[in-house]
Amino acid sequence: MKPNNSWMWYYDQQNDALMLDLGDDMIFRVAIPTKHLIPCAFTKTVFTVDDATTYQTFIENLNQLDLSAPRKAELALNAVAASRFHKLNAKKLVLPRAE
Repeated sequence: MKPNNSWMWYYDQQNDALMLDLGDDMIFRVAIPTKHLIPCAFTKTVFTVDDATTYQTFIENLNQLDLSAPRKAELALNAVAASRFHKLNAKKLVLPRAE
């Protein structure tokens, strides 16, 4: 699957989920719970060049694994969504101690 500039991120209130419209009647449902999404995830936005670059990087690394092409695409799209729309949890951040 090759990313293109017609792909659109949008939030589907009926399904309570972030979605990616891939065109040709294909919709990808992101596996990030709504409570973990940053505010801009609720606004319709284009799949950017940066998103496409991130997607390609993940796909290239996933190609080393013995997974089906659809599973690789699913993992890569969820990774792109997480890198762009997932809230940072400061409680789970571990900072090095100053000595």
